[in-house]
Amino acid sequence: MRIGDQIIFTGNGSYAIDPKGRVSIPADYRRDMGEESCMITCGSRKCLRIYPMVSYRNVVLRLMEISDNFNGDIMLDPHFRRIVETFTSEAVEGKIDDHGRMLIPLALRERIGVDKQTYIRGCGNVFEIWAEEEWKENALTKPEDFEASAHHVAKLFKERKEGAFHE
Repeated sequence: MRIGDQIIFTGNGSYAIDPKGRVSIPADYRRDMGEESCMITCGSRKCLRIYPMVSYRNVVLRLMEISDNFNGDIMLDPHFRRIVETFTSEAVEGKIDDHGRMLIPLALRERIGVDKQTYIRGCGNVFEIWAEEEWKENALTKPEDFEASAHHVAKLFKERKEGAFHE
């Protein structure tokens, strides 16, 4: 769906990957992305995250802004550096072909362990591609996990509002 200029990916489903490494992208995702290319990146878990180009650009600019705010010193932090390096050096440009498929490079397919069946889910301004078995075993959100995460995020918002949260 689109809200103004922003694409919001919702929903989920199982999609086959063909022998050439192409996966069909859900019709509503294709409709909302139009002719826009995207960036395929590695996720923080064993998945790929697909960003419309404008969303990817915004994240990269935000990472650069954070680095600038710390006079580049934050790049000495191994966690921040790992995020920047993974997010940029392992990213590849993707394009949806005339048949609604996107080629997932072999190295990225191997990284997430996908060979035949994928699970695609919308995650706001991005969507994720998982090996379906990996999704079933490790990523399926349980109600109790969602509740714990909701409490944690509410605490973060409260801390930020009170000024206790710093970049």
